[in-house]
Amino acid sequence: MKWKWRKKQLKAADAKLNEDVWGLIANEIDTYGNLYSLCLVSHLCHQATTPQLYRLVRLDLSHQSHFRCLRQIIRPDSQYLKLVRFLFIKGAEQAGRVPISELCAALPRFSNLQGIDCKGSQTLSETVSDMSAVPHPLYTVLKHLASSRLTYFGFSPTIASQYYEGFKADLLAMMTRNTGLLTLRILEERALGLSKTYPEMLPYFQNNSLPKLQSLTIVTTDGLTLFHGPELEIWGGQGGFDDMTCLAIRNAWYFPIFARTAPKLKTLGYMPHAFAGADSAALRLDAAGLAAPLWPRLETLHYLPHCHHRTTLICFCQAAPLGLLGRLPHITKLKISRPWLGPIISDYPRVMPTKEDIRAIQNLCPNLKELRMDVAPPGRRPYPRWPVDVLEALCDFQQPIKLLIYFHVYTPKLVSLLNDRLVYRDIFEDMVKKRTSRGLPCQSPYEVGFKVVRSWEKMKDHCDTPDYKFGVIDGGGVSFERRNGLVPLLVQEKKEYVKKRVAKTKGQISRAYKRNASKPMHL
Repeated sequence: MKWKWRKKQLKAADAKLNEDVWGLIANEIDTYGNLYSLCLVSHLCHQATTPQLYRLVRLDLSHQSHFRCLRQIIRPDSQYLKLVRFLFIKGAEQAGRVPISELCAALPRFSNLQGIDCKGSQTLSETVSDMSAVPHPLYTVLKHLASSRLTYFGFSPTIASQYYEGFKADLLAMMTRNTGLLTLRILEERALGLSKTYPEMLPYFQNNSLPKLQSLTIVTTDGLTLFHGPELEIWGGQGGFDDMTCLAIRNAWYFPIFARTAPKLKTLGYMPHAFAGADSAALRLDAAGLAAPLWPRLETLHYLPHCHHRTTLICFCQAAPLGLLGRLPHITKLKISRPWLGPIISDYPRVMPTKEDIRAIQNLCPNLKELRMDVAPPGRRPYPRWPVDVLEALCDFQQPIKLLIYFHVYTPKLVSLLNDRLVYRDIFEDMVKKRTSRGLPCQSPYEVGFKVVRSWEKMKDHCDTPDYKFGVIDGGGVSFERRNGLVPLLVQEKKEYVKKRVAKTKGQISRAYKRNASKPMHL
């Protein structure tokens, strides 16, 4: 009996140890595909991965499968409600009354909910069966008592669901109740043709205490003014931006306000409208009498012009905000890449950095350690020519730098020619030779990544991951990494003919690059 009791005790201890070990393993997995695979291995693995799988829940209420998942989560005896930390809602404008009402009723039961992001959730249009408007999740979340414990709130409007009339008042009331809010994200991913201006609510800002944010995103069209300058001045004067480390804005007249009230800023995103110009922020700072350098702790600047018309890229966009970079000489990361501009402008050349822009960046930002930028497409000729002058200018950085170069292509026929590591390896080895001849370091952390951007394809899910990445290892060898799941796209012709033609063209591209390495190329 004594041995049986000890045996049961050892089994229980072993099961507990295995559960803890599998839990630690599940915490280290950062992709949902691997979590799903591990979940199916055994019952013990299922128990270990369930908290990670339900930590972030994405619901598209326009699909019946997501509605069934919602019902499974919110059933009375469900154990999943306490596991959900972040809830992303979209497609609610196409959903019926039942899924919306059930979701709204279940909101207070998410006991550990920390963040909500509503994409295109505002109000339903009137229907024949029900002439009264049905409350939508966004309207319900802003007025719900459960919002008082959120640390993250985001809203991304769509054409079907935009800002409703009382959005600003409800948003301010929610932030007043929730002093623990850390992240506020109002982001328009595409132009919606809005021209709404909310009135100033200065008395509300003066008489109420708003939360101290760590991250703020206000990216709206120029026609929509959600927060006015005096309101942000009052909010910042109350210490609302003292701990802010991440900021993304579109309107240039916000710059002087945050330059005075956000001293700990580390990441800045500037996404101006194409008609505003890249130097509009510098002009605003000059008018306010603010001298360089600004934000002494700033590390990263992301410049992403917003445009929705074909001609704006040609006439108004600039490749880099040189005027703003002159006031930020201490930054270490610069992103001037635009890898996901839609197919509406696929037939028009995009504004790419020239060798003069690269030289200016090198002079203005001597401490730069990482650069992400676009390169002009190889061209629409049968044998494309590379922009060697830009690549040669990239070899002149005095310090080892991490480069991520986006090659834009407009036709599927060129993708098969660019999905080959030999072409990129020739470019990388030529860059290393030029740096070595100039006495510049090429060892780690120096590395160059390449990515092909297809204008007809959605790239957001993996836009920050290079297709190919090269570096120099000890001994002079070249290290090589390839993105998982990358499959070369071949032209739909006979396989043998395609293989011969692609191999021949790749060799011509590589030889043409080496032969014209000292000549500037143009499209």
